[in-house]
Amino acid sequence: MFRTLTFLVLTLVILSSSTCEEEVDLSLQSPPPKLVINSTFSPDQTFEVIVSKTQGLFDEINYQNITNAKVDIYEEGQFFERLTYIQDLSPSYYLGNKSIRPDKSYTLKVEAPELDPIEATDLIPRKANLAKVQITGVREKILQSIDPIANDREYTFTVKTTIEDPASQENYYELNLFLEPISYEINAVMDTSRITLPPFGPIFLEEPTDNSPAVPYLNGGVLIKDRSFDGQTQSFSFTISYQLNSKEQLLGNVIVELRAVSRAYYLYHSSLDRHIQAQENPLSEPIIVFNNIEGGYGIFSGFTSTYSSPIPIQE
Repeated sequence: MFRTLTFLVLTLVILSSSTCEEEVDLSLQSPPPKLVINSTFSPDQTFEVIVSKTQGLFDEINYQNITNAKVDIYEEGQFFERLTYIQDLSPSYYLGNKSIRPDKSYTLKVEAPELDPIEATDLIPRKANLAKVQITGVREKILQSIDPIANDREYTFTVKTTIEDPASQENYYELNLFLEPISYEINAVMDTSRITLPPFGPIFLEEPTDNSPAVPYLNGGVLIKDRSFDGQTQSFSFTISYQLNSKEQLLGNVIVELRAVSRAYYLYHSSLDRHIQAQENPLSEPIIVFNNIEGGYGIFSGFTSTYSSPIPIQE
């Protein structure tokens, strides 16, 4: 935005110089740099904090690393630990050693030379109650292809996830689905087979099919606010399509992750999603991304996850 503004101002000056004898001295200065923080945290993990600073008006680098910062964590107002800078990583990472505890509030304080210090506080919500997960309506479709290594099967099914929402409080969630494709290899000469179970891959979710209050998010899951179902049981249904090569893969299991996220987590990720979508449409109104860093920019937010057991798509 600043570069576009600079170009327009300079263009106007150049055009006006042909009809005006008076010289114009235009001086543009970048605002002072500020720290930029990116960190999300959850129980039984260690803190990971990305530290950089804002880009200047005429800087060519997208982000600028900070390698000499003091990054301190406080738990419930008491000093918890100082994070260690990890070299040879970009952007710059600062990592902790102590395990994060549930139901706690944490404060981040960062100081760096020639930059204003920053501070941010957030909490880890209590675990969400994942009441039930069902897979129904599994359908198989044979795909036509002349390529022997191409996907030749498409499976469509519905995943219904039910959560129990605590009453009389604002609750925020992120719902993610993961699919396990099972790879296999058959050696006809040795009369043996080898099966590989790779890590679960994320399923990108679209709008729920039952008009439930879930908003698709750019990371592939959906963000949920309990405004319309406070204290009630709420279900979310999604229709999933997945293609595979039946000569190399079998249809595996589904795992559902339900995150209970803080208000800051929800506001940051939902506004970031709208901001990215607005950038793709030149006629859209600009979206300001939520920021909870005092004295700087970015996000410091907590969440806690509940996972379902692996659920077979086909028995």
